[in-house]
Formats: sequence, structure tokens, C-alpha cells
Amino acid sequence: MNPICTVVVFGLGLAATLVAAEPETPQVPAIPIREVQRTDAVDFEREILLMLKNNCLACHNQTKAKADLILETPQTILKGGESGPAVLPGKGSESLLMQVASHQKKPLMPPRENKAAASNLTPEQLGLLKLWIDQGARGEVRTAAPLDWHPVPDALNPIYAVALSQDGQLAAASRANRIFVYHVPSKRLLTVLTDPKVTNDVEAAHRDLVQSLAFNPDATLLASGSYREVKLWRRPVNVRKSLFQLAETNSALALSADGKWIAVSLPDNSIELRETATRKLARTLTGHEKPVTSLKFSPSCHRLCSVSSDKSLRIWNVSDGTACASTNLTPEISAVTWLAGESQLASGGADHLVRIWRVPDSSSNALTLVKELSGHEDAVTALDTVPPGEGQIVSGSKDGAVRHWDVAKGETLRILKHEAAVTAIAVSGDGKRLVSADLTNAARLWNLEDGKLIAELKGDRYAQEAAAEAERALAVAAADVGHYKSSLEAAEKQNQTQSDRLKKAEEAF
Repeated sequence: MNPICTVVVFGLGLAATLVAAEPETPQVPAIPIREVQRTDAVDFEREILLMLKNNCLACHNQTKAKADLILETPQTILKGGESGPAVLPGKGSESLLMQVASHQKKPLMPPRENKAAASNLTPEQLGLLKLWIDQGARGEVRTAAPLDWHPVPDALNPIYAVALSQDGQLAAASRANRIFVYHVPSKRLLTVLTDPKVTNDVEAAHRDLVQSLAFNPDATLLASGSYREVKLWRRPVNVRKSLFQLAETNSALALSADGKWIAVSLPDNSIELRETATRKLARTLTGHEKPVTSLKFSPSCHRLCSVSSDKSLRIWNVSDGTACASTNLTPEISAVTWLAGESQLASGGADHLVRIWRVPDSSSNALTLVKELSGHEDAVTALDTVPPGEGQIVSGSKDGAVRHWDVAKGETLRILKHEAAVTAIAVSGDGKRLVSADLTNAARLWNLEDGKLIAELKGDRYAQEAAAEAERALAVAAADVGHYKSSLEAAEKQNQTQSDRLKKAEEAF
């Protein structure tokens, strides 16, 4: 035999041996279909959809429709996908869905080692599916019942997220599914953010735990992140809540310490007493003959004091609106405040004096003058009591001074100076801070314990912060321009040096 032929024959034999040695792909046996004996109709939603959810819908749903096949409703099943209708009504054995689910036809469903951990349909399930198709593949998916969300347990309050505004004024912290917003300088809780759609929880922002929080640069937006959702919360700026419209701009008004009552003077010289919560008019107080210039509730909120440009001072019972005391004074009164509980009053007016009055008991309605405090050089325009209200008051005047008084001693403890006439003053609840305003449209915050100025409040805070930020950006931009200008000059100088060297080299060459 030719040696070459011998080699060829040997090679063919080896190839045949190798081909025969390759293992064949094992054939997956078909799943038997058990016949279901019943006469009533198969309920698609209750019986068929349940088995499809467990084994098929992970890949064939509205969001993730492999091969364009959706198995969520009879309508989408009849529509089919890339291979045409999934079922043929009345022909269960010929339907593609039955053939691939029972492994009679490729592709076998569900696939082996699938990521959704779906398992093959059982013979009983296949028999039920075939019966549904033989009955016409009809049915509907009714509206799902609303989910009954359970509230987060009260004992579960982890703080997983915090955020601080860029200006350092606001801080937000999550506790479980709630969000608390604080005012940093005063350490006060401002609000608890609530989403009305989260109905099963009180003051809840999300259904699940809040995992992240972030403010935008101007702190007008707060973003919160929870399980599969992000919410944006908008902080209103310069919002005004109007209880009712005042009849005129110079109306006097007062709010009771418990927040239940508000008193406001009217153009006809009467006083309206309204419930703050409902804005409902409770009663009208009449008796003054000229406009009311100042109103003040007593610390217990049971009485209301009013003074008028008719030079009268009246005390009213809040409960029934009756006048329990009154007096007529020589100077015109413009300010009043309570002190020593409800047993004394302080009034100030056009004669530059602050007068202390003893409030009568139930057996008398006449006020008794206790003492006069002198020191102001112009009319007294504002008065307030320093808590706890036993023996100290503050007064503001047109002379631009705010005086802190020890009433018992009749002495001025300290004088706080303004550049213009003082129009209003207010003392904080702890008696440590004082705010005073003047005709320059500015307010000043003072430390009442040592008389030092803490801050001057003037203009729009947000506009000032924006202007300051713009100035900082301008300074950075100017620095950048200077840097780049210096770099350009250095580069031009170096370029000139290299040009001179090149010129000399060319001449030498």
C-alpha cells in the first residue's frame, strides 16, 4: 500500500474515533400531564395566575418581558410574543405554552438553573393549565386589594442619616421612618416631616427606614432616601400665615401666652377677642373713646389690659368680656405690661415716665399709683417684662434708648442705645435675650445679662447670604484670573527665551 494512503486512512479512522467518543446531549424527558376531572370552570386569577407567579412571571411580566411574552393576564397570554400566541383556546395539547412547560418542545420552560429559582410545573399543575386552555382560556384579573402596611415598631428608632444645611442653621435627622428638622442655633425642633400618603404611621415620612438625607445649597430642598424611593421636601421661605386682615396698619394686637386668644383693636375704638385655633370671634370689648394704642394679656391669660389715646387704661376679664378696672391718666399712654404676677402694671407714655400701678382686687376697680421711673428723654413707646416677671422690666423710647429697670429699687440696670427712635421690644421666655427695633428698619438682638449686642438683624437674610456667596465666588474668580495671568506671563517669557536660543542656534548653524 502507498504510505501516503496509509496515513490518510489512519487519519480518517482517528477522526471517526474522536467523533464517536463525544458524549451526546442528554435528552430531558417530557413531564407527564395528569388529566383533571372536574366540570366547573377553572378560575384564572385564583388557580392559574398563582402557579405562573411562582414559576413564570419573574421573566414574563410587564416590566421584564423576555421574548415579548407577558403571562400576567389571559389577554396578554393570547397575544403571545415573538413565537406567536402562547395558547390556542380549546386546544390545550397544541398550545405552545403547554408544549414548552411540559418539555415536549424547545425551549424548555422554565430553563434549567435559572436565576429566578423557578421550578418545573408538576403533572397536576400541567393538567389544570391544559383544562383551562381547553375551556377557552378565559378569565380576568380583578383589582388587587390595597396592601395593609404595618407601622414601624415604636421600639425601633435607629438614626441612619443626618444632614446639615450649608449655612449651619438647619439640621435633619432620621429616626426609623421619621424625619426631624432642628434649628441649630436655638436647638429647637422645628418640624417632623410627614407624608399624608403614609397613612398607617403618625408623622411618618416613608414606610421603611430612612437611610440618607441631604440639603441643597440654599437649604430650600431636603432629599430623603428610603427603600426603593427618594422624596424631595420643599421648605417654604418667607411664608406668612394670615389669621385675619387688620382694619388698618396701626392696629394694636396681642397674643395670649397660651396661644389660645388674640386681641386686636378696630377703627371704631373697640377690641375684638378671637380664638386663635378657629379664628372665631368670641366677644367684642367696647368702652374706649379713641384708638387703642397697646394691648397686653396677663401671664395667666385671664385678663387683658388696654390703653388708649383717650388717656384711659382698662382691664378686661377674658372669660366674659367685662371691664374689671379702669382709670384715666393725664399723659397719653402708648405702652403697658404686667409684672409681679397680675398684681401690678407698668405703663409708659408721652411724659417720658414709666409708671407702676397696683391692680385692684375684686372689691375695687381703681388702680393705685405705686411709683414713677424717670430717665428717658422722650416719649416711652414700648414696654415688656423680664421673666419671671417679679421685679424687672425693659422700656423703649423715642430717645433711641432701651432701659433695663429694677422696679423694686427704681434703678436703671443698663442702657442699650439705638441710632433712632425705638418702636418695639420683646424679651425671650428665659429672660436672657432682648430684641429691639427702631425706625431704621433694623432689629437688634441683645444679651440682657450683660447688655452686649449679639447681632443686628437687617434686610433679607437670604439676599445677604446670596450676596456674600457671590462675593466669595468673585474673590475666587479674581484669584484664578491672577493665577492664570501670572502663568501666561511666565509662559510667554519662557517662550521668548526659547525663541532667542533657537535663533542663536540657527545663526551658529
